[in-house]
Amino acid sequence: MINIKDLHQKIIDQIKAFHIYDIPEGRHDELIDEFYKNHASEGSTLGEKLQFIWSNLHSFNAFLRTKESYKPSRLNTERQAKLEPERTEVAINALKELGFEVVVVNNTEINFNYKGAIIKYFPYSQWASGKTINDGRGLNNLLKQLGLTGR
Repeated sequence: MINIKDLHQKIIDQIKAFHIYDIPEGRHDELIDEFYKNHASEGSTLGEKLQFIWSNLHSFNAFLRTKESYKPSRLNTERQAKLEPERTEVAINALKELGFEVVVVNNTEINFNYKGAIIKYFPYSQWASGKTINDGRGLNNLLKQLGLTGR
């Protein structure tokens, strides 16, 4: 059995994993209390709350994604502004060269069809996601999954 202090730290680490910047001390426990109130009953001990959250971690993660004031922000927007157009162009050209019809959704996402499913590719982070591939990072990784040689 894990002790309460360790479990508390694991849940705080889980909260921090969703956010690039630090949440003020004390706010972690407010998030724990708010989630618990919305999904269980009030008046339980901290240990009971933490065990409930740990056993419902998927729901807790979804809850964290809804916290508007705690959305992550880019650490270096200048770097993103510089690299994103270049990476978008390289990805589009590589995919078009291989016969894929590429749809530019917006300045941060491109899509294409592979084996009947939409593949989403985010050039700045180089993240690819879709039903017919393994989600992952890197254009070369994506090209390899498509059965093609990476560059």
